[in-house]
Amino acid sequence: MSVDSLRLTVFAGLLLGLMAIEAVAPWRAEADRRRRWPANLGVLLVDTLLVRLIFPVSAAGFAALCAERGWGLFPLLGLPGWASFVAGSVILD
Repeated sequence: MSVDSLRLTVFAGLLLGLMAIEAVAPWRAEADRRRRWPANLGVLLVDTLLVRLIFPVSAAGFAALCAERGWGLFPLLGLPGWASFVAGSVILD
């Protein structure tokens, strides 16, 4: 089982478990689950989509901006491109 499928399984299990507990023993009796649950699940869906779509793009965009402006450790040290690649690969590994 991959990490992503394990994470999804644990999340879905916890969500369903907490929904079942709330259905049996709600914290507040006046709470209307028929309105609140779809709204909360909608927020969850929008949040998940934004995190999956925007964060990778923004990280790549910021990396491109840093490379264009010469920001970072390796440009500061004046290393050539191949040495920066090797050193970055070794450090990240």
